[in-house]
Amino acid sequence: MHRLFRNKAAGFLLLFLISSCSVATSKGSIGLTVKQTGELPAVCFAAADENGNQPIRIHFVGVSHATGSFGSEPYWQVEVPESSKPLYLKRGECLTYGEAIAGANILTEPKRLEPGVLYGIGLVPYEAGADFVYGANFCLIRQHNGKLKVVDPAIEHGVCPAK
Repeated sequence: MHRLFRNKAAGFLLLFLISSCSVATSKGSIGLTVKQTGELPAVCFAAADENGNQPIRIHFVGVSHATGSFGSEPYWQVEVPESSKPLYLKRGECLTYGEAIAGANILTEPKRLEPGVLYGIGLVPYEAGADFVYGANFCLIRQHNGKLKVVDPAIEHGVCPAK
């Protein structure tokens, strides 16, 4: 059962990544953006919208990079079992890449993110019958001062590579 769910979630991430659309996809119109925490990306839900302001219980978090037409490489994957302490993201809260999550099973340890690569991040909720993933793309760009900048292509168009 868990294996099937992980494959399903990885499939959602893959489809999300290979699509040329750089707009965040989510259930309804709950906004999902990527921000910067230090030199790492953090995925954040909008503070409130027409869907309300309830927290969202997260089951799976995954970051991957498309490696070709039908392949992807996982960079960080975490599953929060139902039996562990729940992970709720309140509206306006963020989850930083590689962040330790109490009680979670680490399926893929966080790998070093490279500049100039388009990544996809997906959050799969625990909602009954959930066949969707909250997702967004991001990339890292090296600035003139040598520091890395996290870029959300839904906000800064044309900065990240297409794939």
